Amino acid sequence: MSADRQDGLTARLVVTRGDLHLDLRLTVAPGQVVALLGPNGTGKSTALGALAGLVPTAPGTDVRLGGHVLDGPGVHVPSAGRRCGLVFQDLRLFGHLSARENVAFGLRATGAPAGAARVAADGWLARLGLVDRAAVRTDRLSGGQAQRVALARALAPDPALLLLDEPFASLDAATRRRVRGVLRAAIGSRPVLLVTHDPEDVRDLADDVLTLADPDGTGTVRATRTTRDAAPGPASGPDVAAVVLAGGTARRLGGVDKTALDVGGRAVLDRLLTGLRPSVPDVVLVADPGTATSPWPRRVREDPPGSGPAAALAAGARAV
Repeated sequence: MSADRQDGLTARLVVTRGDLHLDLRLTVAPGQVVALLGPNGTGKSTALGALAGLVPTAPGTDVRLGGHVLDGPGVHVPSAGRRCGLVFQDLRLFGHLSARENVAFGLRATGAPAGAARVAADGWLARLGLVDRAAVRTDRLSGGQAQRVALARALAPDPALLLLDEPFASLDAATRRRVRGVLRAAIGSRPVLLVTHDPEDVRDLADDVLTLADPDGTGTVRATRTTRDAAPGPASGPDVAAVVLAGGTARRLGGVDKTALDVGGRAVLDRLLTGLRPSVPDVVLVADPGTATSPWPRRVREDPPGSGPAAALAAGARAV
């Protein structure tokens, strides 16, 4: 185990961005995966950005990785010096470069020779099922392919800390399972923070769960930590109710494969994680925080089958 990973991650993050006030304490042991859950706007992506050195923090922040201080009184290690592998929600690939060149870029930034970086990049792309797309520019890849390139870029330099912001959101069910397996095998002794809306990610990867919430609606976010088994799961069984949203229309949001569902002239669902295909059993929509009683996504079906954008939101909603 490298020295950077012996003590894992310990952090207090203090961040103020607009109306958001985040004061988050967390520890992630070597080889441990902690899932970050919570409604949109509670600072999950902000927390990852702060840990990576990309989001300014406020006094009181203390970030230590493997015993080394990254942020603290009089100390701020720039992002390039933190050895963090980060998958952004919007990916941030270089569209004019090939998949291979994007992955090799991260390796070259750590000092790897060009030839070795290309070989290592091809190895990661092969593990993630992209061997035949290595030479293709990333702006010509599908959303799911681009997301796998971003994950390969994060893993290839052997980071001391892995920060993943919805890394499987654009993948179909079969590819998600395969990629989760690759990630599980690659975790090793590094601490991992995983932002997700998918309970299957938590079930398959996470050891603990940290749920962020703004219970008072004041913008002050609080965190509750539980074990994976104690975390709330998706609704199922006889307690499941259904709210039918007939006559809705889909519209694309910014980012990768994100779609809103509008009913009656207003957006009632926040975003679709896997593309608007409600007839596929594992399509997931995330409820708007104002109507959700749980941070978990809800399964969606066509009702009736073949009716297009009409969908049913299973449980967890007071009203639409």
